[in-house]
Amino acid sequence: MKTTLTRAGLFSGGLLGFMLIASAADSPYPHANETIGTVRQVYDGALFPDIQANTFRNIDRLFPTRTVRAGDSPSPLPSAELQIQNLHFTSRDKEYDLYDYLSLNRVSGIIVIKDGEVAFEKYLLGNTPDTKWMSMSVVKSMTATLVGMAIKDGYIYRAGLEGCNEESNDECTCTANRACVELERYIEVPFYLRQALDAYGLADPSPRGLRD
Repeated sequence: MKTTLTRAGLFSGGLLGFMLIASAADSPYPHANETIGTVRQVYDGALFPDIQANTFRNIDRLFPTRTVRAGDSPSPLPSAELQIQNLHFTSRDKEYDLYDYLSLNRVSGIIVIKDGEVAFEKYLLGNTPDTKWMSMSVVKSMTATLVGMAIKDGYIYRAGLEGCNEESNDECTCTANRACVELERYIEVPFYLRQALDAYGLADPSPRGLRD
C-alpha cells in the first residue's frame, strides 16, 4: 500500500530529517527484518553506511515509539504540473547540481512543496514511500508548528487570561507558568515542549506540567 502524504503527516529536512507518518501502518513493514545497530553505536558514530540507514528506518526497535494517526480529513498534497528535473547552484565558488547535493549530503529522502503542491519527491538509501525514518531535531520544527496552531486555535493564550497573565499569576493553574492551556486534566509536559513555550515567550520552562 502506498503511503499517503499529507500536510499533517510529513516533514522534511537533510541527512536525518525525513519523517513520514504512513497510512500503511497495518501492512507488513518492508524493512522489519533488516540488520540494525545498537543505541551505543548510533551515538558513537560507529555504524557503516548501510547499517546506519537500516537502523534509522527501524528506530522503533531501539526506542519506545507511538503512532500518530492522521486526522479524519487531512489536506492532500497533489503533484505540481511543473516538476523539478535538475538545478544548479554555486557554493563557496564551486558549482553543484541537484545530484551533487543529494549525494554529498547523503540525503535519505526529500520533498519540495510549492504553493501546496509537490514539485519534487525522491527517496534514497533504499527508502521508499512506506519507509519510516527517525526525525531527530525535526521534532523541534514540529513542536513549534503545533504550538503556533494551538495559539491560533485558542488553546494557548499569548496574552493570558484574567488572573493569569503578565501582570498576575494568581489564577494560573501551573505555578509560575504564564501560558494558560485548556486541558481536561493535569498533564506532564515534555521538556522540549516547555522549551518551545519558553522560546515563544509563553511560559517558564521549569514547571513540569499544566492543569486546566
